Amino acid sequence: MQPRVSKKNGKLWATIMLEDLTGGAEINFFPATYQTVSTMLTPDTVAVVKVRVQDRDGTVQLSAQEMTLPSGDLLPDSPVELQMPERMCTAEQMASLARVLASYPGSAPVRMHIHRPHATSVVQVDRKFYVQPGAGLFSDLRVLLGRNCLR
Repeated sequence: MQPRVSKKNGKLWATIMLEDLTGGAEINFFPATYQTVSTMLTPDTVAVVKVRVQDRDGTVQLSAQEMTLPSGDLLPDSPVELQMPERMCTAEQMASLARVLASYPGSAPVRMHIHRPHATSVVQVDRKFYVQPGAGLFSDLRVLLGRNCLR
């Protein structure tokens, strides 16, 4: 998050990087919205943001209109979808993955999308490796498998 001060009226606003499992985008929280949501703008927070999309000289600009935090029980058992090339599926890498998954026990299934040159195989891991999805797990998975490992 990059807090800023408006040159026009001296009020605080911020630009944040909002990321999901498919990518990210910068969103501007101008003063009126920033004042109402600033306490919710913390790293790795799951949020629902309503934005206004504008074309500014050929560049898309996203401006937050409102933001809410979903209740914690919205998606607790949604599968965690991993993707990786087949060449990464070594015994050592799978043992490391098992250790990461075992560190976050829960009830969400984990599916691995293994990419090969002409096909993708989807494998659901054993129930003993079901996880509790969250920022810590996602961070550890990205460190182990790469930034784009989550679908």
